[in-house]
Amino acid sequence: MKAVLLQTSDAACYASMLAITSRTTREFCRRHELEYRQFVGVKSGRFPWHSTYNRIHMMTELRNELHQGWVLYLDADAYVYDLDFAILDYLRENDRFAAIAVRANSEAEYWDINAGVLFLNFGNYLGLRIASELAERFSAASRAPQFLENSWPDPDLLLDDQGLLNSTLIENPGWQKSIKYEAQTLMNSLHASFIRHHLRAMTPDLSARVRSIQTEVDDVFGRFGI
Repeated sequence: MKAVLLQTSDAACYASMLAITSRTTREFCRRHELEYRQFVGVKSGRFPWHSTYNRIHMMTELRNELHQGWVLYLDADAYVYDLDFAILDYLRENDRFAAIAVRANSEAEYWDINAGVLFLNFGNYLGLRIASELAERFSAASRAPQFLENSWPDPDLLLDDQGLLNSTLIENPGWQKSIKYEAQTLMNSLHASFIRHHLRAMTPDLSARVRSIQTEVDDVFGRFGI
């Protein structure tokens, strides 16, 4: 079963960023024969921030298609730094795991992972369970009063995609043994060797972050002679 790589964003703020980072993910998928799926806009809801749930809907679509391979998700501000990374070998070597993730930092709890770069194994029962749990929690979150507001909800409410994932893992501590926790030196950081992630916390100004990511992606293509 072919692995699928997903990326998504809203149409207002992050579409321009996704247009830049997707240059690396499209090329990466082409080189390694991965399927690439992208969606720009809001799949369910009305405000731009509701696009944070797009990944959950895209995973539900894959479940409905009876997809049984790996699903790789990258935020709009994440990009592939090593286009030649042997992803198929890597996924085969880790096929016993339900998910591959990176903790927020070296001291973080098992549930405190950054959802911006997340791999789920749909060939594993628990991988599918995580995806279905996220879909169920979105259904509940969409009925909360804060969902109807045109502003990002308080992180303490655990209503956004990050919060839904964290709460799922908090309530299921036994799942951690089925998750491979990778180091930030490999992915989900600005210094990672495989997948880099330029978080808002690093560059709060959106325009400045877009410019920086453009430079970073140009560097990737320069190193690979593209």
